[in-house]
Amino acid sequence: MSLALIFSRCVESELNFIERYWGRAKWFMRDNCDYSLKELWALSERALGPENCNATLLRKYARTSWRWMDAYEKGLKGVQAAWAVRLCSKHRGISKVVEDKMNADAQGLAERGDAEAAELARAHDGDADGDGD
Repeated sequence: MSLALIFSRCVESELNFIERYWGRAKWFMRDNCDYSLKELWALSERALGPENCNATLLRKYARTSWRWMDAYEKGLKGVQAAWAVRLCSKHRGISKVVEDKMNADAQGLAERGDAEAAELARAHDGDADGDGD
């Protein structure tokens, strides 16, 4: 039996699928509890057990975490990473198609930025005396 430990910072909960498991258990407790201590103890075993979160769901959480890791490894951040993870929900990682789309979008933005910079430079060169006329 081999075991791999992956340490991540506590602020990156999307990389740690156990956080999704805890979230599912908390959701179950909130949905089914009358908020008495006796009821909390009675529900805790059901909330953490296979009745609430079975192996299939845990595998889904693990795959999602792997997609987040793949997105971060490929240099995506924030909204881009979330978009790529959501788009590749049936894959174990970020697919080549998504990478190509991201690169094409980035290239288009860069070209548009270059054109705007050239236009600003032309406008600045046309106003050499700096008085705005």
